[in-house]
Amino acid sequence: MKRLLSILSLGAIFAFAPPIHAAKKAKKAKKVKKKVKKKRAIGFAILSFEESGKISVGTGKTLSMILHGSLNARQFRLIDPVRVNDLLDKYHWKQKHQLTDELLRALKKRGVSHILTGTVSRHYGTFTSTYRLVTIKGRILRSEVLPPVQSWVGLVSTLKYSVKLLIERSAKSSKGKRASRLRRLAKKLLKKKKKKGYYKPFKKFIKNARRIKGLFPIYVQKMTDGSKRTYLEVHPKQLGKMFLLSPTLEGGTGGSIITFAMLPEFPFILKRQASKLLMIHKNTNFRVSKKAAVSRIFNRSFTHSLKTVAKIISAPHPKRKSFLINLNDFMMKDLAGLRYWVRRQLQKDRNFRVRRRSVYGIDKRYSTYYSLKGFP
Repeated sequence: MKRLLSILSLGAIFAFAPPIHAAKKAKKAKKVKKKVKKKRAIGFAILSFEESGKISVGTGKTLSMILHGSLNARQFRLIDPVRVNDLLDKYHWKQKHQLTDELLRALKKRGVSHILTGTVSRHYGTFTSTYRLVTIKGRILRSEVLPPVQSWVGLVSTLKYSVKLLIERSAKSSKGKRASRLRRLAKKLLKKKKKKGYYKPFKKFIKNARRIKGLFPIYVQKMTDGSKRTYLEVHPKQLGKMFLLSPTLEGGTGGSIITFAMLPEFPFILKRQASKLLMIHKNTNFRVSKKAAVSRIFNRSFTHSLKTVAKIISAPHPKRKSFLINLNDFMMKDLAGLRYWVRRQLQKDRNFRVRRRSVYGIDKRYSTYYSLKGFP
C-alpha cells in the first residue's frame, strides 16, 4: 500500500511539473519582449515639410523622402515614413501641419522619440527653407532658417548637411547624459575618499634599511626574496651645485688593452624637473668669461649635455626636506661612455664582432653592486 501511495505521489509531481515550468518560461518570454520594446522605442521621424509660395504640390513630401534616403537610417535610427503615413493621414498632418497631443501620443507608440519637420517655399526664383527638431513631448530642441538658394540642388545639399549634424548631436546627447551621470557619481565617490599624495612617504623606503653616511646618504633595504634595493638621498641645497664624478675601471677583459684604468672624469650638476632628477654634464671644453661680448654666442653654441635621468620616488623628509631616488637609475648606466671605447678597441678582433659590428653595453637586468661606501 505504501509503495502504491509513493508511486501515485511521484506521478502527481511529474504530471504537474511541466505546466508550472512552461508558465515560468512564458513569464520570462514576456519580460524579454517588454525589454525589447523599450529598447526599440527610440528613433527619429522625418515628416513632410509645409509648402508655401510658388512651389509645386508634393515638394515637402519629396524633400522629406530625399532626407530620409540620403542619411544612414541604421546609424541615425531613422524610422521608415511608411510606418507613420497612416497616422499622418488620420490626424490630417498634410492639411494642418500641427503636432497635436493626439498625434504625438500615436507617434510615441510607434517608437518615435524625435520629430524633424519644417517649411519650404519659393519666392522670386529663390528657395528658402526652415527646419525644427521637436521631442515627442512637444518641446522644440532646435530651429533654424537656412539662407536663400537659387537652385533646388543647393537647397537639398545645405538642408541635408545641417540636418545630418543636428541628428548626430541629438543622438550623442542621450549617451552624453548617461556619461555625465556617471561622472557625477565618480566625483561624489572621490570626495568621500581621503586625498592621497602623489609620492609615497619617506619613512616607507628607509624602514629597516641600513644607512651609509656620506655626501649623498645611501639606504640599503633588504627584501623578503633576498634582493636588495638601494636609494640615494638628495638634499634641496645640493641642487644646482657642481660636483665631480671620477670613475675608474676596476677590472678589464684581459685583452685588447682593456685593463684597470682611470676613466675620464667630468663635472656635473643635479637639477630637479617636476618628478625627475637630471644629471647634467657641464661643458668645460669651450669656456669664455661671462663679461665678454661673445659669452651669449658661446652659451647658445656649446650647451651642457644630459647624462642620465632618475625618477623621484618619495615625498620630502619632514625635517630635512630631502627626497629619495633609485640608485640603479643613476649608476647602472654607462656614465663614462665606456661602450664606445670598448667597441673601438675590440673592432679589430674578429672574435668579438657581431654581424661585422661589435655591440657592448651595461646590462641593467643582470648588473648589481659589489660594494657601497660613503665618503664625507
